[in-house]
Parts: sequence; structure tokens; C-alpha cells
Amino acid sequence: CTSLKGVIAFDENHVDKTYANGEGYFTKQPDGKGTQASPYLIGTITDLVWFRNHVNEGNLEACAKLTADIDMSTACHPAGDGVEELSWTPISDENKNINWRGFFDGDGHTISNLYINSQSSYQGLFGYISGLSYPENVRSAIKNVVFENVNVKGTSNFYGALAGYAYTFDIIGVTVNSGTIEAESIIGGIIGNAGNSNLKSCVNRASVTGTGSGIGGICGELNSTLVSQCANYGNVKGYTQIGGIAGEISKNTTIENSITVGDIASSTYIAGWVVGQVSQNATLTISGVVAYNSDMKCDDTDVTTYKAIYKILDGGSVTGECTGYTKNQLKSGETVIQLNGGKTDGTQAWYQNIDNGITPD
Repeated sequence: CTSLKGVIAFDENHVDKTYANGEGYFTKQPDGKGTQASPYLIGTITDLVWFRNHVNEGNLEACAKLTADIDMSTACHPAGDGVEELSWTPISDENKNINWRGFFDGDGHTISNLYINSQSSYQGLFGYISGLSYPENVRSAIKNVVFENVNVKGTSNFYGALAGYAYTFDIIGVTVNSGTIEAESIIGGIIGNAGNSNLKSCVNRASVTGTGSGIGGICGELNSTLVSQCANYGNVKGYTQIGGIAGEISKNTTIENSITVGDIASSTYIAGWVVGQVSQNATLTISGVVAYNSDMKCDDTDVTTYKAIYKILDGGSVTGECTGYTKNQLKSGETVIQLNGGKTDGTQAWYQNIDNGITPD
């Protein structure tokens, strides 16, 4: 096959075309059977591209596991040095009516240089993921994935480093260490919108910016979802409904034992340290310790009152309270002790170090 250095030479919608990265080789099915017990083993970018195409061709329950770190820069990248821009097409592409419901285990490996520049909704490594795995009828899951240097941007809604939209999923141990996520509305560092899902031990350090509403450090919008042991360090900025953990709570949701320390900014109003807005007839339950940095910047051009949860619409309600800690308290280790409920027996969920701050284990 022809070798074209730095150029993607295959049709990304089919797996039988040439993928050229300076050597030139064909994509092929990776090892594994694609089941939860025997997932496809993803060790290269070509394996990941194959898995994306396999899912987007209608294999909705295909399962995969990373076996190595993946650099995505040959499969998606901005324009430059004579190379045309190539935006990543998500796994589980809503534009093709694909709603993946399998299992994906990152096994602690890092995915770097995810690049998306799109005018479509539901963008991330995954697009729109929804449903229970059949015939087992168990909740689908993505776990133990680390992202570095994400560059996700667009002009539409439902954007996140991991997924644009997740329904009935367990999202466990996903970390976004660096990068930017920019779009219009319903944007999160991890997921744009999470419904009927569980997010546990997720960390975001990317900056999240939207021109519209529903912008959050972890998720842009939460409905019927549990957020547990999650941490946001990224700065979050948007027009309205802005929050360090979530921009908007649209249906009954629980946030427990989580922390946000990034700066928050709204160009109009409704910006909260933890949550921007609780919608009509929605209930937000604050359980355990939900902490925020009371010294962080929370800009609002019209309102100067800083609140952990900025606005609760008629019929909405909040049970429990968030707790503010100063920078000195955060550095002292006091917050970690509170998040761990005083545990020191080795079963604690949180730890702290000088370089990375407070993170869930």
C-alpha cells in the first residue's frame, strides 16, 4: 500500500482501506471476541479506529480493553505543515443513529491528543451512548481511562472529553488531565449530559467553555444520576447555568463526597461554585462532604453573591449543604480527612499529594 507520511489515507467509514502513517498498513480486527469476557484488545490507534468503525456499523454491544497508551494524533489533528485537518468521528455516532451499549476498559492507560472540531451534536471520544447490555440486561460501563491534551471544540451541544451523552452507564475512574473543551451548550469535562447513570472517581483538569447554558466541570447537565468521589480542577466558563460539578440538575440527582476547586465565570448570571441551577421539579441531594474552594474566583457580571448552588427554580429542591474550604484548609489535608469521613484504616477513597492536589483513589 502507499505510504503517505502524516496523512490519513483511509476512508474512516470503512475498515478495509489503507491507514498510512509513514509506514502504511491495513486496519484489521484486533485480538479478542468483542464480548465482556473476551473484549477486543486495543493496543494501537489503528485498533481504536477499527473498533470505532465496527461499533458505528451497528455492533452496539462490542466490548474493548486498552492494552497500551494510545496517541490519537495520526487519526485526528488540526491542519498544519501541509496536512489537512481531521476531526475525530465519535465511537457511537448519533448522526448514524448508533447508540452503543457495551463495555470499555481503559485499564489505566492514557489516550492522548483527541482532536474534534465539529458542527454536530454529541461529540467526544464516544458520541451518544445509551442503554443496557443485552441479553444480560446489565448496566454498561466505561472505566479506568486517562486523557491527556484533549482539544474538543464545536458549534453545537452535548460535548465532553469522554462522551457527549451517556444514559444508563457506569462511568468509573475516568480522568481528563489536560486540554480544552469548547462548544455551545450542555458541555462537561467528562460528559456533556449524564442520565440515569453513575459517575464515580472521575477527575477533570481541562478547561470547559460554552457560549450557551449547562456548562460544568464534570457534566454539563445531570438527570437521575449519582456523582460520587469526583473532582474538578478545571476552570468553567459560559453564558448561564455554570457550575464546578454540573451546570444544571434537570432531574433528581445525588452528588456525594466530591470536590471542585476551579474558577467559575458566567457572562450573564447563574454561576455556582458547585451547581449553577436546579430545574423545576428536580431534587438535588448533597450527601457526605461536597466541597468547594471558597477562595476561588466566581465571576458573574450581574450578581455579586457567591453561592455553592446558585439558583433553585420553583418546584425544585436541595437536600443537604455544600462546604466551602479556603486554600489553606485545602492544603492542610483537612478536606481530605472530611471527604474520607475520618477513615485512616486504608479503606479511604481520597488521597492528597503536593503536585496533583486532592483526588479520588
